[in-house]
Amino acid sequence: LTGELFEIRGKQFQVTSLDLYRVSIRKVELKEEYGNVKVIIPGKTLSEISKILSGNMDEEVHIYFSTNHVLFEFENTLV
Repeated sequence: LTGELFEIRGKQFQVTSLDLYRVSIRKVELKEEYGNVKVIIPGKTLSEISKILSGNMDEEVHIYFSTNHVLFEFENTLV
């Protein structure tokens, strides 16, 4: 995995992943409406985040976007 496309359109959050053979798309409805955001997150960053997360699907993750950076916040951890 070289990266994933994170896309926000209003209240819909979509993550798109590719490998040599498959395309994976996941859509999630957000609690609030946001503007339009489209960014590619490197695979290495996502790998580090998945190592930190406990695997509990109920865990809430806050994602903040700026012009050149993305911040993931969960429990007492910032990445």
